[in-house]
Amino acid sequence: MWKSDPWRLYHIGDFFTDLALKILGGEKTASSQDSGDINNWDFDSQIEVKGCSNRNTLKIYSKQLDEEVEQLGFPFSHLLYVIFFYRNRWSDRSRSLSKETPNYKTLNAFLSKNIMVAFVIDARVLMAIRRVNGLRMEQRNNDVVHVIRISKGILHNFVKDSKGTLKHFKLRGFGVFSHKIYGEFRGSLTNFDLVFILSKKQLKKILQFDIHFDSEDIEIAGTQ
Repeated sequence: MWKSDPWRLYHIGDFFTDLALKILGGEKTASSQDSGDINNWDFDSQIEVKGCSNRNTLKIYSKQLDEEVEQLGFPFSHLLYVIFFYRNRWSDRSRSLSKETPNYKTLNAFLSKNIMVAFVIDARVLMAIRRVNGLRMEQRNNDVVHVIRISKGILHNFVKDSKGTLKHFKLRGFGVFSHKIYGEFRGSLTNFDLVFILSKKQLKKILQFDIHFDSEDIEIAGTQ
């Protein structure tokens, strides 16, 4: 059954990785042993893709982030994270994702319809959030791990008050740029905001390339 399928998280992750590929371009990493999910030579970047329900908080392992950053230099100079947030309402003591996706076919339509926003952020933004907000300790497989908790609200602050939030996290030389994405993916229509939180140098480079899907600019702001 779909509800007990151990590959369920894999299919959700695969959906978001393929969507990030369609928007930004690049190629999937060769194997699960490689760092990152996507290699993008145009952006000189290794890309991690994450999906998170708006009811949850994304948890990023601090040690893993540090290890990936330490490996930068060759062949890629930058580590980016693409984080998708999607609606997953409670209904009759179950969440919409479980209730409305009885099989793989309905999963694509549900996720496409319910994506709220996607953030493309430099790993240095995550490290700045860690520096200011600190870490949480959690138990994982009889071990204690340190995680960075990233909520939709924290990242949305960069949109509501770009300059103030960048200043709060001491991200000098960074900027925020937003797109409205709308189009068809895996047979279903999707419509959501795409927000870049990157250094101004990275923003300039990325915006030289076409963002796939039909899109329109919303705003640009940043720090000097």
